[in-house]
Formats: sequence, C-alpha cells, structure tokens
Amino acid sequence: MTIRFMIVGLLLGALTACGAPTTPSAPAAAPTALPVSAQQLPTVTTAPSAVPPASPTKESTALPTAPLDNPTTAAPIATALPATASDSATPLLVFPTARGLMTVRADGTGKTSIANTATTISRNLSDGAAAHGWLAFRSGAGSLDIMGTTAQTVTLNLQSLPTGTLTTITPLFSPAMEQAIKAANGDRTDAIEAGIAILENSDTLKWSPDGRYVAFIAAIDGPSSDVYSYDRDTKQINRLTDGPNQAANLFWSPDSKWIVHEEVESFGTGAGWNVKAVWAAAPDGNNTRKLYDATSSGGEVFVNWLSPEKFLVYSWTVMGWHNVRAVDLNTGKAQLIGPKFDVQTLAYDPKTQTQLYFVDDFAAQQNGLSGGLYFAAAGQAKLMASGDWYETRWLPHAQLFFAKGKDGVISVTPEGVVKKYGGEEALPIDAPDGAWLLAWGDGNYTSPIGLRLYTPDGEVKRTITSDAVAFATWSPDATSVFYQSGGQLYFVEIPNGEPQLIGDSTAQELSNIGWIKP
Repeated sequence: MTIRFMIVGLLLGALTACGAPTTPSAPAAAPTALPVSAQQLPTVTTAPSAVPPASPTKESTALPTAPLDNPTTAAPIATALPATASDSATPLLVFPTARGLMTVRADGTGKTSIANTATTISRNLSDGAAAHGWLAFRSGAGSLDIMGTTAQTVTLNLQSLPTGTLTTITPLFSPAMEQAIKAANGDRTDAIEAGIAILENSDTLKWSPDGRYVAFIAAIDGPSSDVYSYDRDTKQINRLTDGPNQAANLFWSPDSKWIVHEEVESFGTGAGWNVKAVWAAAPDGNNTRKLYDATSSGGEVFVNWLSPEKFLVYSWTVMGWHNVRAVDLNTGKAQLIGPKFDVQTLAYDPKTQTQLYFVDDFAAQQNGLSGGLYFAAAGQAKLMASGDWYETRWLPHAQLFFAKGKDGVISVTPEGVVKKYGGEEALPIDAPDGAWLLAWGDGNYTSPIGLRLYTPDGEVKRTITSDAVAFATWSPDATSVFYQSGGQLYFVEIPNGEPQLIGDSTAQELSNIGWIKP
C-alpha cells in the first residue's frame, strides 16, 4: 500500500459529514494522521430566517436575514440534581460512564454524578463545556442505527455545575424527521443526511467564547439540518439558517459575533463531502451571509483565527490537503499562504505562520520536488527529511512541530531545528504550561504500549504506566493527567505521582471528555 492510499484510507474512515442549511454544515473530524482539526466540509445555503415558525417547509430560495417577530423559545424542563463539587476554583473533568455523566476534580477527588442517563451522547464533550460552569450535551440515541430502531428522542440539555440544575432545551429532530429516518431502511435519503449532520459529525455543538450562546445543529423545522443558537440570557432559541442543504462544522469567531460553518449538499460515503459554500451567521439571528463558494472541496478545515476578522482554512480532496489560505470575515476574500499543490498532512503555527507538511512522491514529481517532509517559513520551503510521513502536529504550548513517519518521531522548532525522539512511535501532546510532553500507546493504533512523560527536548522523565493506554488528557492547570486504560479512568499527579484508579467503566472512548472551570 502506498503512502497516498494509506492516508486516504485513514481519511475515509475518519471523515463523517453532516447536512447544512443556508448555513453550511461541518465535515467529519480529521483523521488521526492530521495535525489540525480537519473536520468540516462547507455547503451552499441560503440565508436563513433568524427564528423559524414552528414547522416551516424549507425553500431553496433565500430568506430574510432579519429576525422574525415571534421567535421560537425553548420550554426547558429543569431538574434539580445533587450539587457538584464546584465549591473551589479547581477545574472539573466531565466524562461518560455506563451510568451517565460524571465529574471529578483536577486533583482526582470529588467524583460526582451530574446526568443520570446511560444514553448520553456527544462527539466530544469538550465542545459543550463552557468556562463558566456550564455543560451543554445531547442525550438519546447514540447513532443513526440506534435511532432507527428505538423510540428515543435526541435532545439538547444544559447542565449548571454550580447549582446542579439540569435543563432540557429542545429535541434535535422534529417528529416528522424522526419518522423519516426510521422509514429510510438504510437508504441514503435527505433525512439520513440530516441525521449524519447531527449525530455522526464533529463540531455540531459549540459554546461562544463569551459563554452566552450555545450553537448547535438540529433538524427541527424542515427536511434538512440547520444551525441554531440558544441564548442563555434570554432563554431563546434562534434559527440561523434555512435551505435544502445540510449544516456542518461550527466555528466561532473569538469575539463571539459570528458562527462560521459549512453548507453541504451531501456527506458521501468516504470520498469526502460535497461542500457548496462557507457561511457566517450572527448568533442572535440578525445576519447570515455567504463568505465564499466552495470549489471541488470534500471538506473545509477551519484551523485557527489569525485575528477577530481573519481565519485560517484549507480544503481536502481525495488527493490530499491544499489551498491553505487566510479568509477575511468581512469580505470573504482569501490570501493563499500555503503550498499551491496537494500535501498529505500539514501542521501550521498561526503566530509565526510556519508550516510542516508531507509531500508524497506523486505530488512531488508533479511539482519538480523530492518527496518528503517540508518546513516552510517566510514563503520558502525546505526539505527536512525524506521518506514517508504519516502525521504532523503543532503543539502551541511547547512551541514545537512534531512529525511521525516510518522511522519514528521528530520535533521541529519554528526556526527549523530538528530533533529525533528515539524509540517513540506516537506523537505527544503538550502540557498547558508547555513544561512537559505526554505520549501513549495501546499496542493497536499507537505504540509502544504505555504512558510516558517527556521534557520538551525529548528526554524521557518517566514511564507512568506500562499498561495499554487508549487516551490521555492534561488538566488545565498542568498539575495532573487523566488517562483511560482497560476501560477505566485513572489519575496521576505530574511529575512524580503514582497512578490512582478513579473507577467507573467508561461507556465510550475517553476522547469524548471535557474540562469545565466553575
């Protein structure tokens, strides 16, 4: 298997798509072989009405961007749960178990149940974790297959950790959509496309940076998915998009004024999405506008914000990643700042605008280059290492690039200095203070088996455990690490603590977790 087809295989398995209304929907999460969040694919959507009537019929024509006179409001059901251990400023880790959602403090104490349902679902709980003690999450069916065989209703819920109050905000599917999904019998209908947009894709639920709004994708008012927002101040639901296509890939501006997203015509079966456009919607429903049409894009990857008005994005096709560009939020104009040809994996430092990417032999020959790993700075690219490289990653706290290839793992500084990490075959993650690196392996997708602590210059500080580790995360204050091994959650103080069992078998991989600061 060549490196091109191996990487494409990873992408096909990792990319899932969602449908988008007037506002485009986001593509599936980026494959593990990619450093930045390659998740969304845009679609063309018409400008939505700010708040829809109860069950309007969607039209393909543009709707007014001004809000309606009678916006839809939520009729939340509030349930008092036991108050969580949030009497201190310590961050709380939210994680799923077979008995529902639990929290535990960053110091490993205060384990508490916060949602007594065994069917809680989320592509990533961190998407619904706000910095002010709030958690938004979905409950109900965990997949389209389950939804098609049960009577469970998928709902959006809001949990206040300081008070322990759980509020049901809204169902995410109208009754008609639920019936259409169950009647599909495996056919790829419009209803199934909308279901993919909501249940199967990443970045379908996002808090605004200021903590006021929750943006979410739902199919409440018609035969396709749309972008909505819930205003925590007014308790109102705003419908932000409309149209026949699907919405995907929610991406908030840092000033909380805009939700960038993709409009997707269809999510495909592995070769990428059919993205039509990228849109921006104001969370109060007062304005929705198209930023640009997507041309031959199987998914738009929103990387980072370079300023409140400019974001970094690149596109995916079956040939690889390309068209790395900065897009102006006000004008939609783009400035090309990456390679003009397809690359198979790419990492980017927004501050220095340096890049690390892999060009396979085929793409290299088409452009008069040698295949291998390239470092680009100030518009000049330099071959750093030949051979095949499967994944690149930028670690912002450690200020280092990493790349994984058949010969192991290397780091590259923003100045282009290379260092080899001997014996390691898994890319690390950096502590929030940049003082440590953490790498793990389960013997299946990553190796060697175990969990290891490194200094940023590549020295192994210690092996925390020799057991297979499926996932690990740093606490926000960098004092501890939580990891999943054998279906159990463990805690260890950094740098010299011994692992402690938190308990409660996890209902799913612990990549679906989130940190909340009360």
